[in-house]
This record gives sequence, C-alpha cells and structure tokens, in this order.
Amino acid sequence: RMNELERLTQAIEHLESQRVTLGDEVVEAALIPLQEKIAELETQAGFPEQQRKQVTILFTDIVESTKVASHLDPEDTRDIFDNALQRLAKPVEQHTGHVTRFMGDGFKAVFGSPQSHENDPEQAVRAGLDILSVAQQLDGELREEWQIQDFQVRVGVNTGLVAVGGTTEAEDTLMGSAVNLATRIESAAPPGGLLISDDSYRHIRGIFDIEPLEPITAKGFDQPVPVYQVLGVKPRTLRIYKRGVEGIETRMIGRESEFKHLQNARQTAITAGQGQMITISGEAGLGKSRLLFEYQNWEEFLPEYIRLFLGRGRQDIQSQPYAMWRDMFAFRFEILDSDSNEIMLEKLETGFGEIFGTGQIGHKRTHFIGQLLGFDCSQCPSLKGVLDNPQQLREQATRYLVEYFKGLSEVDPAIVLIEDLHWVDDSSLDLINEIGFITPQISLLIVCVTRTTLFERRPSWSSEQEFHKLIKLQPLTKSESKQLVDEILQKVDQIPDALREMVISNAEGNPFYIEELLKMLFDTGVIIKGEPTWRVEPHSLAQVEVPATLTGVLQARLDSLPAAERRVLQLAAVIGKDFWDQTIHQVSEASGVFAKTDLASLTSESLQSLWDRELIFSREESAFAGTLEYSFKHVMFRDVIYETILKRERLIYHGLTADWLVAATQASARSEEYAAVIANHYLVAGSNVSASDWFYRAGMRAKAQVAMQEARDYLEQSLELLPPDDLEKRWQVLSGHDEILGILGDTEARMADDQELIKLAKKMDDDNLLAQAYYRQGYFFSSQGHYQKELQAYEKALDAAREAGNRLVETLILGLKVVCLTFLGEMDEAHETADLALKYARELDDDDTRAKTLGNVSVYYQLVDISRAVRLIEESVAILDRIGEHNIKATSMINLGYIYTQSGFYDRGENTFKRSLELAEALENPRLINYNQLNLGLTYFRLGKYQKARDFLERTLVTCREINDTFALAACQSYLGLTFEGSGDYVSADKNYNVAWETFKQIGAPGYAMDALSGMARCEIEVGQLDKARKHAQEIWDYLEEHGPQGLEFPILTFLTCANVFEQIGDEERRQESIKYGYQQMMERADKISDPEWRETFLESFPENQAIKMMSDNNLV
Repeated sequence: RMNELERLTQAIEHLESQRVTLGDEVVEAALIPLQEKIAELETQAGFPEQQRKQVTILFTDIVESTKVASHLDPEDTRDIFDNALQRLAKPVEQHTGHVTRFMGDGFKAVFGSPQSHENDPEQAVRAGLDILSVAQQLDGELREEWQIQDFQVRVGVNTGLVAVGGTTEAEDTLMGSAVNLATRIESAAPPGGLLISDDSYRHIRGIFDIEPLEPITAKGFDQPVPVYQVLGVKPRTLRIYKRGVEGIETRMIGRESEFKHLQNARQTAITAGQGQMITISGEAGLGKSRLLFEYQNWEEFLPEYIRLFLGRGRQDIQSQPYAMWRDMFAFRFEILDSDSNEIMLEKLETGFGEIFGTGQIGHKRTHFIGQLLGFDCSQCPSLKGVLDNPQQLREQATRYLVEYFKGLSEVDPAIVLIEDLHWVDDSSLDLINEIGFITPQISLLIVCVTRTTLFERRPSWSSEQEFHKLIKLQPLTKSESKQLVDEILQKVDQIPDALREMVISNAEGNPFYIEELLKMLFDTGVIIKGEPTWRVEPHSLAQVEVPATLTGVLQARLDSLPAAERRVLQLAAVIGKDFWDQTIHQVSEASGVFAKTDLASLTSESLQSLWDRELIFSREESAFAGTLEYSFKHVMFRDVIYETILKRERLIYHGLTADWLVAATQASARSEEYAAVIANHYLVAGSNVSASDWFYRAGMRAKAQVAMQEARDYLEQSLELLPPDDLEKRWQVLSGHDEILGILGDTEARMADDQELIKLAKKMDDDNLLAQAYYRQGYFFSSQGHYQKELQAYEKALDAAREAGNRLVETLILGLKVVCLTFLGEMDEAHETADLALKYARELDDDDTRAKTLGNVSVYYQLVDISRAVRLIEESVAILDRIGEHNIKATSMINLGYIYTQSGFYDRGENTFKRSLELAEALENPRLINYNQLNLGLTYFRLGKYQKARDFLERTLVTCREINDTFALAACQSYLGLTFEGSGDYVSADKNYNVAWETFKQIGAPGYAMDALSGMARCEIEVGQLDKARKHAQEIWDYLEEHGPQGLEFPILTFLTCANVFEQIGDEERRQESIKYGYQQMMERADKISDPEWRETFLESFPENQAIKMMSDNNLV
C-alpha cells in the first residue's frame, strides 16, 4: 500500500509539471481520481488527516546534556531534565504556541497550528527569548542544588509551509523541509543563543535586535542558508518593512494623489501655521505603511526642521489605556523599559521641560501627563491628592498635553505619524481627537493609518470634523499592479506573461501581497538571483503552488463540491462560523435532508472531505463533550454558503439548531452562556416566544456580568417579541429592564418603565405587584432627589400593600417613608411613621425586614434623639450578626462607631471600630477596612493620641488610593491636618488641610471643604499669616451665610475658627455673630439628645464646645 501511495504521489507531481503544457482544466480533471485514491488508501491505512499550512517551528535542546550531568545518577538526571524541559516549555504556551514533542533533552513546538495568528513568527521569537531567560534561572538553581555547571540551551526558529498530521504524532505531526531546516538552525545556534531563518526574519523586521550571521550549510539544502541571531527585543520598537525585494528598492506605485495630499497638508502646516488631522484607511496590505515610509523619506530631504513623533497601535496592549501615547513618548524621549523610575522621571521632565520649563510648575505638568499615559509618577508631590480623582487627572493632563503641542508648534512645526490605528486603545483615540481639534490653529500635522475595522468600533471617526480628512486607499488597478511587478523584477530581462498574470490575478491589487508572493518565488527557486540580471526558471514556475485568495473562488469551489458536502456546509453555515458534527447530524436527521440511513457516517465522511480540502478546520477541543468542533476557514466563505440556502429551509434549520443547543447546553450546564445564540436562532426560525425567553435569559446574564448596555438591548428584544397577552412574562422582563435603566442612569426611560409597570400591575389586578411597582417608582425618585414625588409613590405603594394584606412589604415601605419624610423636614409625620414601622417590624418574624427597618428609622432619630438612634443601630447589628449579614453588619458598626465618636464617647467609638475592623479583615473587604482605619484615626485624634492617629491615617492614605476612593482620601488628609495641628506641626497640618480642601471642592463636597479650610485658617493664625486667614475666614463666612452649617462635619469648630480669626483682625461684630451661631448650633444638637448622660458628654467632651460655651458666657457677662 505504501508503494502504491508513492506511485500516486509521483504521478501527481508529474501532472503538476505539465500544467503549462496541458492547461489547468486537463490537469485538475486528471488529479481528482488520483487524490481520491490517495485519500482512500490513507483512510484504509489509518492515517490521520493532513493539511498543508504555514507555521513557525521552534526547536530547543540542552547544550551537551550528557556532559553537564555526567556526575549524576541516571535517574536523577532524567528527573532534572524532565523538570527543566517542562519549565522551558512554559513560554511556548504563554505565546500561543504548543509543544508537539519532547525529545529527551529538548522539544519541538509549533506556532500557527491548529490555530493561526497573524503574529505567529513574532510570538515564536518572543517565546525563544523567554526560554533563554528561563534557562539562565535554571543555571543558577541547578548549579547550587546539583552542582551542574554551565546549564545552557540553544533555540532555532523557522517559518514555512508544512504538512500537518500523519502517522507518527497524529495531529501534531509536522512534515516538510521547513521542519528539517528548523532543526538544522537550532543545531547551528550558539549556546545560550536564538537563531532564526530568513523566512522568519521577514515577518519580524524592526521588532527585535538582530545580528546577521554567516549562512550555514544545512544537510538536505543545496544552497547556504541565511540565519540571524536574535539578541533581544528592541527597546524602541516600530515595525520596519523592507521597501523592495531582494535588495532592489522600488518606487511607490499607484499612490501619487494620496502622497500629494500629505505633501500639501505638510506645507500648509509649515508655512501658514494651519495643521490638519488625516486618517488613511484601507484593508491590510494596500500600502498604508508604505505611504508613511515614503513620506518620511521625503521629509528627510526638506530644509525645514520639524519634530517627528512616531506612534503605533499594538494588538497585545489594546486594552491598556493611553498605551499608544506612552509608547510614543517613550520612543521620543528615549525612555527604556529597563530604566529606573528615577531615570524615567528625569527623561520625562527633560523632554516635556523643553516647553514647560524645568521648575515646579513644569514638573507638575509633566507628572500629570506622565501619570495619565502610564508612567509611574504617583510618588511625585505634585500629584498628592489627585491620584484617586481620575476625572481631575484626565482633564488636567489632557489640557497640559494640548498646551505642550501648542507650545512645541511655536518653537518648531510638529508631525505625529500613527500606524495601526485600529489596534490603538480607546483612551488614546479620545486623546488623539482632543489634540486634533487644535491642529487648524497651530503648526501640527497628525497622520493616522488604519484598517477599516476601526470604523466598526468608531463609526464616527473623522466624520463631521472640519479639521479631520479621511483618505480611503483602494486596491491597485491591473495596470498599476503590472507596474509594480515590473518595478520589483526590473533585473529580469524578460518577465514571462504567465508569471506576471499569476501574480496579478492572485494579488487582486494588494501591493503587499504582490511583494510577498514574489519573495516566495525567490525562496522556492522560481526566480534565480544573478549578476547583473535575474532569471525565471520555467520548470519551477510550472510546478509552483500559489496559495489561492478567497475572493473570486468561493462560489466556484462550492459549486464543484459533491451534493452531500454542499448540503453539510449549508447546515454548518446555519449554525455559524463554528459548528459541531452532532448538530449537523441531528438537524439533518430531523429535517430529512438526506435519504441515506447512515447519517452519522455520511456526516463524518463529508466533514473529513471538507477538512481535506481546507474549507473547514477542526478545533483542538470542543465546547461540548462527545462532539467534534469545526470552524469555517473564513467567515466570508460561510456567508457565501448561507446565501445559497432557501429561506423556507433556513427557518427549519435554525429552529432545529436552537433545539440542539438547548439540549446540549442544559446537559453541560452552559445554557446561559449560549442564551443569546439560542435566542437568535429561534428569532430567525420565527419562534418568537422561545426567542423572547432566551433573550431575557441573555439579558439577565449580561446584567450579572455588569454589561448593562448589552443587557438592556437583549431585554428590549425580549419585550418586542413577547405576545401581548403574556402579562406575567412581560412583568418579569420589564422589571429587569426597569432596574437596568436605573443603573444606566437613563432617567426618562426608567420613569416610563415605572409607569408601564404600574399600568401592567393594574391590568393584572394584582395588588402585590402594584405595591412593588409604586415601591420601585418611589425608590428611583429617591435616587434622583425628588423627595415629594417619592413620598407620593410610597403612599400609593402602602395603599396597595394594605389591600393585598402584605404586612412585610408595608413595613419595608414605611421604613423608607421615614427617611423620605426626614429629608423633607416633616418631622412630626416622620415620628408617627417611625413608631408604626418599628411596631410592625418587631411583630414580623422576618429578621431581614426588621434590620432594614431599624436602620431606616435610625436616620430620623439621628436628628432628633441620637441616643435612641444608637440603640436602634445596636439592635440592627445584633440581628445582622444573627442572620449572617456580616458586610452590612460591619457597615452598620462603622456608622455606630462614628456616632459614638461624634457624641464624645471616644472609648466606645474605638472599641466599635476595632470590632468592625476585625470583621472587615476577616471578610477581606478593602473598603470596609479603609473606613474603619479612617475613623479610628479620627477617634485617636479626639483621644489626644496624635501619633497613633497619624499611623492609622497614613495607612489609610495608601488604601484609599488602592480602592480609588477620593472622598475617603480627602477626609483622611483633613483628619491628618487635625492630628498635625493638635501636635503643633502647623506647616504639615496646613499642607494636609490644603490637599483636603482642594479635593473636597473637586468632588462637590463644599461642607467638608469648609472644615478643611477652617483648619487652614487656624494654622495660618498660628504662623502669623493673617491675610490668608482673613481671606479663608471670609470664604467660610460667605458659605455659612448662604448654606448655614449644612454639610459640615465639625460645625462648632468652624464657628469657633471664624470667631478667632475675626478677633485677630478686629472684626468684633462678626466675632460676636460667630459665637452666637456656634453656640446656637451646639445647643440645637444637645437638645436632640434625650439621654442626660449623652447630652452632658456631648457638651463637655469636645474642646470646641467648651470654648464656644465659655465665649458665649463671657459675652453675656
């Protein structure tokens, strides 16, 4: 059988050599029976399926493995090397490759099989460098533990066409000259070195530091093989493309008008000071980068000096904010990834300092920009109090960066060139637009190049912007393609028409494809280099296999398939780009599309044949157990097939596909993961009820993933498909939609949903649902601050709950009504409602409702009777502890501890915070930990333990930044100000107060800002800065006259501060008013404390209370 296979293979090779003479039709017709016979023989022999594809192969082995371990026991040697190879193989997996075979002291790995990636060669080289790094680590470890000296490995990499699959390693078998060359290259690599072939080098130019070596002589290869040693990743990488073939520099063809536009835009920016932003769009390989390359070459010979900034999008960091800008300035300012933080800051400050200056202001602007773009400037004093306010950081840094380019353009014209814009992160895109807005007023030209996929993510990019010009690159015409071929092959005396036509027809106007295809012809010996001319080898040209492009051949390939295979592809196309053999089998069986009874065999045979033809690929692992998963080679092929299916058949196939997915996902507990897919199948099948149900499930899954916009879209589809008489289902979907709208902040839509839910509940004549609908409406009004409307909604909710006899819902709403009435200042009604809510809560056998109600009612009592509020919270905490609501319990304990401290019971506050902190640490809840530490800092300040207070607060500063809590950070700075002030360090206190004041203002907390500002005024009095103290006291007084003490954390201390400042500046009238209002405020608070002990403690424990009382008494005297 093997001899027969060899004879058939030789016959095919002979036919291929006669293709020029016999013609394609004759050869193709003759090949079919030969190929079918080979497939039959391979199947009988049990050979695994094969396919030919381009991959990158990596070999590595341990240098002189026998020698380095000669002093060890063989069993130890085996274990050591096995462990070492496993560690050395990890970089392969980390860079999208996989090891196909371990070989004692080395292994073979492949990148691009079974799944290909555009950057497989780059990933293989990166894996090789990481392997060398791991080997260095192993060298130290093995030297110390096993006395193994000079543990080293060598790595070889090659890219080429291989046969995947066979009889030795099943699907991991790689056969062909590319594999042989990879192992020869690895053998030639120096110890501790990485060697790559010319084929790999062509894919990774410009990314790595490369050293060309002398060509090697490799067994099985007639000519010396060019090789390159990879020394590392370039510290400043911009991918470089060779502009020509085999050393011949070529002219740019077919882009004259686009090039002229760039030249004109540049001249306008230089001479008239009117810049522009230009985006050049086109599919991969159409010459976008070549256009930039030619522009840069042209720029080099111009007399004017310009500042050039080079940026590039990278797929691997597309999710990192501002990554493109960071890389651009790192390249411009020569910042290396290996630079220390100090050197990085120095280079940033020097680079930006050319425009901003190198003083404190310039450094501040640099630090803002650096921090925004991803350089670590967090320890710079200029960013203190800003890091946890991302909006402030973004706005200021953006403004500074705009100012930088404005200032730069006044010194020299500037040009920004950005490649691969489609891989640039969204934050960088926004920043590009921000700077683009100013280009018409300054000498700045921004040129971006992108694939059209950018417009899927940013459909409005460049639209309706006068400063922004979009240039769309088109494929080359045939005439231009011919010019390009002739330009590249200028050393060939006479280019055969067959070669020219083959290249032009396959490339379809793609200049990059033309170049790469011609390079391949050099590699395969079709074109032979010579001096001074090159020649084309006719025999090799007749035998060469040119990879066919998808465009233009898809329909023809489909038409040439057997009927059964066409039908299998149609069923697969309904499923999607990825599909499963069992789905096709069930759909075909249920639909009766095949008359043959052995459907499983027919499906398997058809899929095998389609796989052999490279129309589909099998996936290494399937999503469903017991199935084989496949994927179309290209989604365009799937789309072409789908359009051939009759519409009435589509309905059937989609419905059956959905049924299979439902069964399969339920069996594997993955239904929700496939909910949207199932919904869409049912939708196309016309099964609207099923589609609606699955869209609802998809929406709720998206909500759980915090993808609220997607959740909204799914639920709206569900609502649209629901039959009008299914009121219960409509209530379920609309309730979910209503909640999501609230989260998204779509006020109008949320209010409309609330009204719709009320109407629906009335239509269903269900008072329980009606109570819930009004409750939802009231709760949303509360979040918007519409307390009167909230109250009205709660009244209606209470009526419905009472009609339904639902005491639990009634109690919950009564508790919320208490909070609402308190905010409205309706204290008498709030008191009555609070009593009723507490009565019902204690009658209910429902701890959750009771705890919530106690917490809500305590809001009222905190304003009228603080001691009773404390008892309610303590009762709530006990319930929460009993029912295991530990997070809510810890939160309630923080509130309780704060009341203790603010009432003068410092020891109780300390104990409560300590218990809450212990609980928060057990829960590993960083936010609760943070607030306990913050409040312990305040409590220790009140106790006069200033150093202990600072220890807690400085720790809190760190955690505030970690959890991005700007309010807590500002409060912490303010409390630090109190502790420094208490210990007499007024300079440090003022700095902390100042940071707190700025931050509170920025986040819209003016009352807290006045607390910090009063601290600044007190410090200014102490250091003799009366003008500043007067200015700040005036600002505080203006606030108090307009707002009263509302929102202040320490109102009595603030009134006392004003009195002291006014006394120092001789303003007796306002001093008296400050004392009067401060005393009134203190007594109003004291009057709300019914417990005598609590009242006395409040009046006597705070130094500011004692001081304001003494001043008031003196005034009366």
